[in-house]
Amino acid sequence: MTNQRLWAVARLLALLALPMYGAPAAAAPLRLSDAVRLALAQHPSVQQAEAQRAQAEARLRQARAAWFPTLRLAGSLYQYEEPMAAWPIHGFDLTRIPPFDETLMQGGLQIDYTLFDGGAREARVRQAGRLRDAGQAAHTNAEQRLIARVVAA
Repeated sequence: MTNQRLWAVARLLALLALPMYGAPAAAAPLRLSDAVRLALAQHPSVQQAEAQRAQAEARLRQARAAWFPTLRLAGSLYQYEEPMAAWPIHGFDLTRIPPFDETLMQGGLQIDYTLFDGGAREARVRQAGRLRDAGQAAHTNAEQRLIARVVAA
């Protein structure tokens, strides 16, 4: 047999085998609401607008955080070969000899709060709020444009 005849026989056998295994079922038609839902869930323009809106929301939270006090906690532990003075130098007194130790521990706590900044914090919060609103509008606009494109298609 020639190659052409072999290919013809192979195609014929493949066509005959289809009813035995069942032809693939035709896909159900996609409803418009499902198409819109899938497009909104997966289209990059909507995802990008959502990411920008989330970033603007995070900036607003960061601007609002300036109203809270800041707290810093620090600690250190030193191990020396020879004994060292265990009191700070400003605590030395001529009447008392400071204790000496090889291990020195120090700790500190600092709390900062701005009482007055001339309205800068409030301005930053207002600006971040407006940027968040603009991000929300951009997200809504991206969704509406995509819905219009899906309906037109």
